Amino acid sequence: MVFLPSSTEIWQLFYNQQYRGYKDAVLKQIARLAADVDLIGITMMTMDKHRVQQLVSSLETTHKPIILGGVHPTIDPEDALKMTGLINIGEGYDSLVEYCRNPHNNTINNIAKSVDGELIINNCRPAIENLDSLAFPDFGIDNHYVLLSNTIVPLSKHIQEKLLGTVYHQFATFGCPFSCTYCINNTLKRIGPGYNRYRCHSPDYIIDEIKYGLALSPRIQYVNFPDDGFLSMSEETIEEFARKYREQIGLPFSVMGIIPEFVTQRKIDMLVDAGLKRVRIGLQSANAEALNIYRRPAKPDRYREIHETFEKHRRLVFPYYDIIVDNPLVDNERELLDTIHTLLEFRGRYTLLLFSLRFYPNTELYSRAAPLNLPKRYYEDPYTDYDRTLLNYVLTIMRITNNRAIIRGLLYVYRKRGNIKIPGFVFSVNKHLFILRCGIQHVIKGDMSGIPYLVVRCIGCISRLVSPLGMLYRRWQRRSSVPRGASPAHTGIGDRKGL
Repeated sequence: MVFLPSSTEIWQLFYNQQYRGYKDAVLKQIARLAADVDLIGITMMTMDKHRVQQLVSSLETTHKPIILGGVHPTIDPEDALKMTGLINIGEGYDSLVEYCRNPHNNTINNIAKSVDGELIINNCRPAIENLDSLAFPDFGIDNHYVLLSNTIVPLSKHIQEKLLGTVYHQFATFGCPFSCTYCINNTLKRIGPGYNRYRCHSPDYIIDEIKYGLALSPRIQYVNFPDDGFLSMSEETIEEFARKYREQIGLPFSVMGIIPEFVTQRKIDMLVDAGLKRVRIGLQSANAEALNIYRRPAKPDRYREIHETFEKHRRLVFPYYDIIVDNPLVDNERELLDTIHTLLEFRGRYTLLLFSLRFYPNTELYSRAAPLNLPKRYYEDPYTDYDRTLLNYVLTIMRITNNRAIIRGLLYVYRKRGNIKIPGFVFSVNKHLFILRCGIQHVIKGDMSGIPYLVVRCIGCISRLVSPLGMLYRRWQRRSSVPRGASPAHTGIGDRKGL
């Protein structure tokens, strides 16, 4: 397997480090590695189309069949088939094995191909029911390679530990209980039987996979669950998970996919007691029309109650709230004002993650936007590239301060001048202030999961020499320490996409 950094990595998007193409020497290295294989597989997202097309063009010189899989071939098979003529739709646990055994069989479920100009798109078999039957992700070093500094190198133990970082990322669930019209889950639920269900690993499987991850690197100090709906699990399941996690793992962890409708005080209490440090909640909007278009059963009146649930736990890093901006399907200014005024009702600490609305193929929102002939940016640009307008600027201010006087002052300017354009450099300043604020908050709360490993090491070294910093360093060490009776675990795995 060859691991290739993707331009969809969130840190690259924040720093505007977009994909500029692989160098010819890298493409030749990949082609040489693929020369002796029988089948080349590439997993991709929609935002990866340009880099995947470059890879496919280069790998065609090997005269090996190339199969695409992942989100984009699943939600837009016709477009993906234009690249290679062979794709896997949906889960490929069984279909890929069947294809390798008999590549000339044109009736394999989940496999689509182009044969003599004819598209053959077979039905999807039912989604796997027993998630615990799946093997753990392969993050080992055997026969694996990685792109580093424009060179493909074998994955060594040293490089593995460096890339895994300090956080192990684990998906405990598949799918989402909802079908929001902008989300790819909206399309996935319709591709075949069982894909419309929210599926979970058992608590025992979750714990065992984390133990597997912890054995890979001694640098790991945190666990992250980036699921779309982690809190959608029942209170009984979360209670069992929390108890076993506290007893057997004992590391701080974060939950990145929290749907407001599934937040309960008891769930949060149990998770905090088990080591929860950081949460990210998908509010998206506080405007009734936008929420109706997104088909989110959210109740803005309950947002403040949900915020207070997290605010009660002062050991947590401030909650991160996802907000969608730049919606051309509603009165965008009215939507942003409703969201801003709702956020102004929150008391205590919080910050925001802003995402410009993008339309992904074959989602309901994509079909709704099609007749409007919107600019290409709504389909192709990164979702962190939002409009430089005053109301969006107000939201970036709310990311770095909850000072209501500043925010109301900016709203006064809006009432006088309208939603005027703001220079891009001002947004850039706010972005760096936002990152600085988050870094300080994480250090204070003893959560280094969002800070590069080298910075963590430097903080540790400096703090041993400087007394005030030493006190702070020992404080976050105590907050992150393994509870009595728990096994001293280490782990973390970077979120990479493979070739």
